[in-house]
Amino acid sequence: MDMPRFDRTNNPYQWIGALLLLLITTAACTALGPNVLKSTSGDDNIETRTATLAHEIEVYWLDEESEVPQGVIFRSPSERSFDDRLQLEPGYPSTEHPHVWTGSYLVRFADSFDRKTLEDAFKEEAAKSGANALFLETEQNTTRAKAVYLSEESPQVERRPADEALSRLRAMEGYSVSDTAEVSLADATRLTIDGQQGSCYFLIFALNEDATLTSNARRSFRFQYHSDDKTIESRPPRPQFEHAAADNRLTPRSRSGHLRVGCPETSAPIEVEMFTGSDRHRSYRLGSGTMAVEVLVADAGEE
Repeated sequence: MDMPRFDRTNNPYQWIGALLLLLITTAACTALGPNVLKSTSGDDNIETRTATLAHEIEVYWLDEESEVPQGVIFRSPSERSFDDRLQLEPGYPSTEHPHVWTGSYLVRFADSFDRKTLEDAFKEEAAKSGANALFLETEQNTTRAKAVYLSEESPQVERRPADEALSRLRAMEGYSVSDTAEVSLADATRLTIDGQQGSCYFLIFALNEDATLTSNARRSFRFQYHSDDKTIESRPPRPQFEHAAADNRLTPRSRSGHLRVGCPETSAPIEVEMFTGSDRHRSYRLGSGTMAVEVLVADAGEE
């Protein structure tokens, strides 16, 4: 079996492990001593930290359905480069003590390679940078990795009662509340709207104080409508969350939002499905805690 070439992206040096010879190239990091690693990659978000122990590093292998910790953003493998798809939420969990990158690595191999051996090699290198977590992605004969120090500070997110946000959202001229529901984010169930001809419907929703979204839900919180009325679009646009990023990614402050349902031309139930992931790999585990949902209604002529 061919040994992999382990790059840390220009100053080459060799590292010999107990089981494995790795040729290491450094552009992300330069060794300053036995316990410190400094980044020279030009990424302002990568810091120098005291070394950690390799066995204490949490490892995340990334794919389309991967769950990542709060404050880490991972977009699906079909989008952009690895560095663009794996990012940190700025200032999370606090501006004083945020998550920070500590290193960036890659390894190329000509043949299949033992995943555990590869993982251990990455962990040894990441530990020198002070990382406590490692994110890896393999594509064809290349595995890329980024090491990060995940801050242990509690997130500075103001969690207010859901009704405060709902009262603000429901102040839409011409609409009144027709129904309310509490949705468990651990296993989101479908909601049913009693769709009536001549009426228009709107959804507003807000996380309760106990609620936290999963990383998948923060990057892709989706709705789908099911109705015999063909004027109700089955795949509506993404919900409009407050404080969302420019690419619709949800930030820690994104705890409420709204979404138009439509104006049915016939009276028929409208089922509302909430999920995350792709159409082929749906997950109804959106987080923990509960979300308050209200259905708003208005006469079609007043919308």
